[in-house]
Amino acid sequence: MDRLSVEALRPFTKVVDEKLQLDLFLKGVRCGHCVHKIEKALNSEENLSRYQFQEDGHNLQISAPRVEDLAKIISLISQLGFEAIPIQEGEDHKQKILEFKKALKQLAVAGVCAGNIMLFSTAIYLGAPENFRQFFNGLSMLLVAPVLFYSAQPIWRGFGKALRHLQFNLDVPIALALVFGTSLSVVSYFTGGESLYFDSIAVVVFIILSSRFLLNQYVSGIYRRNLVTLIPGVFQARVFRQGKAQFVAPSDLNRGEEVILYRGESCPVDGELISEVSVFDHAVISGEAEPLSLSRGDKVYAGAKLCQGEARVRVSRVGDQTRVGQIVSAALSSVKTGDEVGFRYVQWFTLFVLSSSFLGFLYFLITAGPALAFERSFALVIVACPCAISFGLPLIQFLSGRLCLKNSMLVKDPSKLHQLKNINQVCFDKTGTVTEPKVVVNKEDLFKFSERQRQQVLALELSIDHPISNGFKAFVDGNEELPAVTDFTYLPGRGIEGQVLGQKVSVLATDAGAQGEKFLSVVIDDQAVGKIGVSSDVKLSFQPLLQFLARQQKKISIISGDQAEQIEPIWKLVPKEARHQCLASVTPEEKKVFIKNISGPSLMVGDGVNDVAALNAATVGVSMPGALESNQDFADVALLKGDLTLIQTLFTISDKVNATHRRLFTFTAVYNSLCVILALMGWITPVWAAILMPVSSVTVIALVTTRLGVRPWK
Repeated sequence: MDRLSVEALRPFTKVVDEKLQLDLFLKGVRCGHCVHKIEKALNSEENLSRYQFQEDGHNLQISAPRVEDLAKIISLISQLGFEAIPIQEGEDHKQKILEFKKALKQLAVAGVCAGNIMLFSTAIYLGAPENFRQFFNGLSMLLVAPVLFYSAQPIWRGFGKALRHLQFNLDVPIALALVFGTSLSVVSYFTGGESLYFDSIAVVVFIILSSRFLLNQYVSGIYRRNLVTLIPGVFQARVFRQGKAQFVAPSDLNRGEEVILYRGESCPVDGELISEVSVFDHAVISGEAEPLSLSRGDKVYAGAKLCQGEARVRVSRVGDQTRVGQIVSAALSSVKTGDEVGFRYVQWFTLFVLSSSFLGFLYFLITAGPALAFERSFALVIVACPCAISFGLPLIQFLSGRLCLKNSMLVKDPSKLHQLKNINQVCFDKTGTVTEPKVVVNKEDLFKFSERQRQQVLALELSIDHPISNGFKAFVDGNEELPAVTDFTYLPGRGIEGQVLGQKVSVLATDAGAQGEKFLSVVIDDQAVGKIGVSSDVKLSFQPLLQFLARQQKKISIISGDQAEQIEPIWKLVPKEARHQCLASVTPEEKKVFIKNISGPSLMVGDGVNDVAALNAATVGVSMPGALESNQDFADVALLKGDLTLIQTLFTISDKVNATHRRLFTFTAVYNSLCVILALMGWITPVWAAILMPVSSVTVIALVTTRLGVRPWK
């Protein structure tokens, strides 16, 4: 880039960690293969400090020491055939709208022109008079021009990329067929020949663009919701400025400022507790269900929920620098591209078709002359072009994504469904994944106490925001006035105590019982008066899923931040032949390491930011409903219902997808190989090739839709 271009980049850059950071919108990215090509080029760039793909691959964030380095990277991306547009915050949405409108216009032009050309062709095939035939053919030639020069622009760009990098992609045979077909049709029109393929050209372009448009809309629809905040409920922060409390965006906080929190609020920053003893629930980070009692000077992490009273936190880190931000950034930096087996198949088959066409052309040029050589090689390129694959694969992804959505599963990358067949390890988080989110209090135990004692227990329990305490809310009428609590104290890992109705009341945890049930011992004035059973029920759908996975010979692990005694009853539910490993008290980083060390493909099921890195490290990550936005954005599959048997449904859909892939590849291989032979033998003329080309595409649509049991228009 020249100096003017370099200077033009400066307004779009910002300094982050002493490096220049630039956000780019990438035009021309259509699939995981495109992202992979860009990644490969970026990995070889020495002056690139960091890069990070965001959302559906259209957004790229790069960091480098100098603006000249950023300009060089943009130039490198341009050489790959993609347009890298510098953007400021919020501008990516505008670019996507422009891309959407242009794609829709191209599709509309192709559809209108193809429809009219087909009307003219129908009249000709039905025996229109000669003067009308010439007139209709002339109109068809005029109408195919905007299809080729405007609607087919994405195909020409893909063809150009293939030529520049000496590769074979889906657009190569399509572009060559369009060039040969158009050339022959134009020559035939002016010489009075019969080889006119304007209708087939327009229809093929329309079908391909339609399929690609459907897939792009499915993918972009999933990413339409930007990740504004990583912590649920934290959209603003209460900060003490100029002697009074103000609400600001968390990103506007400065190091050293004081954030004020009240009971039930989540901390928007990493910082230091500067108030007295406070109780925080760090489950969003650690997965540990038990809140922690923190004292002045202790660290508080972003996402920690204040369980009782009021607290003040001095800001030390915000945004990406927080522990939550680092976990998410680590996951983002290793986002995996999709499966490209089908596209590699197309590359090799395209090479085969082009080689066969070229060799056939040379043979017939020598033995029969240029006219026959051109006719047969052109027929081969048209009829054997794997165009069916070019929209058959995206159609499978689109329809399988729709099928998952119909079954309450949101699939971010439908190509992941193809990989489920190889999964041999399934890992579960505990809290909120295999257990119900709400704690159940044994009603019979509670009502064994006297009315006064029950009021004392309820008043004490509702003085703190805690999973166990929340279970007692079901026994309190909204209008009921409970006794006041004084001298409230939280005893980490043990329970709570305070003064209620003039007596010292303590509710203390005892050892866990069968099936994970806990007992709370109620002590009044140092005298034990009874016990209350509480439990976090295992989801009813967990055991049927375990039985299914065992039948499928999958190995099962449970990895959780909870204590071993809380996990052990759940681990006993796993069939012995399917058990792999049970890990307790693990950190998010340790979860990620465990997943990475698994030999073979793995599936991880979890919720919360503490599972983000593990979900991303797994071959397929599945998030539970109600999980954090960051979790659902980095998981490959997000369950929209808490029913774990949906994972069994996911495997069933995966089997359908793989069977559809096999059906598609088998049909394509047999059909195209047969067409190559018949075209070279002269049994398929260019006219019949033009007829068979859309017929094969319609056949593929029938194969895909009948196997998956859905229709794209429903």
